[in-house]
Amino acid sequence: MDNPINQNICDFFDYHDKLRNSIINAEFDYQSEVNRMVLLFVLIDSLSVSISPEENNVRERFKSFIKKFSDWGNNERYSLVQIYYAIKEGKIEISEDLFVYIEKKIKSKIRGQVFNPDFDEVLNSPNLIKNNLSKIDKYSYLELLWRFRNYLIHEFRIPGRGWNISDGDKIYYFSVSVDDEIKRGEYTWELIFPIQYINLLVKNSIFNAKKYCLEKELDPSKSFDYNTLWT
Repeated sequence: MDNPINQNICDFFDYHDKLRNSIINAEFDYQSEVNRMVLLFVLIDSLSVSISPEENNVRERFKSFIKKFSDWGNNERYSLVQIYYAIKEGKIEISEDLFVYIEKKIKSKIRGQVFNPDFDEVLNSPNLIKNNLSKIDKYSYLELLWRFRNYLIHEFRIPGRGWNISDGDKIYYFSVSVDDEIKRGEYTWELIFPIQYINLLVKNSIFNAKKYCLEKELDPSKSFDYNTLWT
């Protein structure tokens, strides 16, 4: 490779892909999946800095990077399940027609089913959501991914009451019984981001960010400070 910038770009992203592969195959004495997820999100943070070093808002940098490079089709969809529970807990109020729509969709699911975000077809009903966007924005899958990342990074745990029951790379919902004598027989729908889904986001992002940098001749390693002084 004659162009030194191109060589630097390839070396940088090849290094990150080797890290990704090492992380996804790593084994730990305890909580292996949580450990691997934390490290994969750290890798996403590193990649996002390499592309947008001027953006100091970590949240905006993270979301922008995922939207641009991860090839994730669901990032702008909304989680009807999360919106439903937010309404039940009094965190948001939405129009009556949207609430009726959401409640009907939720109650159409049978305990024990597993379903994916294609269930959230409310985005195909713009008349329903146009007056509610500001209220439900925090329940987009991209925003939920950011919150999921924060639980892992800052609290070292996966949010919610569910656990991964799939080896696949798609996000999904499944039902979990409520462990309460008073609420015996009740259950909740839990949103699950599997480890292989996070791995796929990172893998796609590395490939697409590398392609972007090669096209723009942008050396991502220049985004980092390698000086002796740390501050």
